[in-house]
Amino acid sequence: MEKKAEIEYLDFEENKEYEVLIDKVLDECFLVEQMQDSKIYIDITLTNPENIRKLNNEYRNIDKETDVLSFPMFEKEEINNMKKNGNGVKEVL
Repeated sequence: MEKKAEIEYLDFEENKEYEVLIDKVLDECFLVEQMQDSKIYIDITLTNPENIRKLNNEYRNIDKETDVLSFPMFEKEEINNMKKNGNGVKEVL
């Protein structure tokens, strides 16, 4: 399976074990969602609570850190429609 993510570090020490684990989780997610042939690509940034707090405040007007902050390009329903209509996410992206 081709690589589905770019993992970046922002004020956070690189950790190859995290990268291996993230790749395994993504491989399984794409398999379960039957999207292993899609061209969807995920950008993951590992950072510290201070940076998460800044991003939360900037984009969500919430002045606190959270465990995860995500910015999806497609909603789940949109992806399901692409798969259902036979267009395949592969062709859309």
